[in-house]
Amino acid sequence: FYGVMLPFILACADTSPRGVRRLYFYGAAAVTALIVISSLSRSSTLAMTGGLLLYLFVTGRMHVPIAVTALVAVALAGGAGLLIQFDIQNEAFLQLKDKLELRYSQTVGAEDPLSGRAGIWADTLELVSDRPVLGYAFEPYARYSEFDTPHQQYLEILFKTGALGLVMYMWLLLAALGGVRHLKLNCTAKSEPWYFLSALLATLSAAIVGNLSQPNMTYSITGNCLFLMAGL
Repeated sequence: FYGVMLPFILACADTSPRGVRRLYFYGAAAVTALIVISSLSRSSTLAMTGGLLLYLFVTGRMHVPIAVTALVAVALAGGAGLLIQFDIQNEAFLQLKDKLELRYSQTVGAEDPLSGRAGIWADTLELVSDRPVLGYAFEPYARYSEFDTPHQQYLEILFKTGALGLVMYMWLLLAALGGVRHLKLNCTAKSEPWYFLSALLATLSAAIVGNLSQPNMTYSITGNCLFLMAGL
């Protein structure tokens, strides 16, 4: 939720008068990014970064995404490296260091960088093959698997509603993106609605990509907020 909301905080800053209020929103954006990064969630960090870069791109600041990408990459790599090298005997620091080392090993050095998701996805597809059209409806995923969820938004929709439901769901998402883009194109450039529609476009796009690794929009505040803002 924090990750995909970052473009809206920046839109608040961009539509605020220069001064303390704008600095407040930029500070809130920095704190939000720090919360997401410190969670060590790879999917949330990826969604946040993608949404941020897309927002900067669609608001006409094409040179900024390159600089932001380089800055974030250097900060993450350098910060994580320094933390791992420091020998500080503090319980909180040691826990953070252990988590960083674990995330690094899972992402770079592990045989399965998807943290077991590939096996879960394969099991889900096998389950869906038994009920391909309408799915399993309200039956819980855990009834057929040792896991609670398929760990992927689109596979969860496929499991619950089958191919028919997945097609309708994808149409809904694409219709939302198209509707937001249409509204943005009919707004005065650099106006307040234009900035917030740009943020919604970036946020929806980031969430749609983030759904590939987590069911971000099922029974969650993220999905509820995005569908509400898109008018669905």
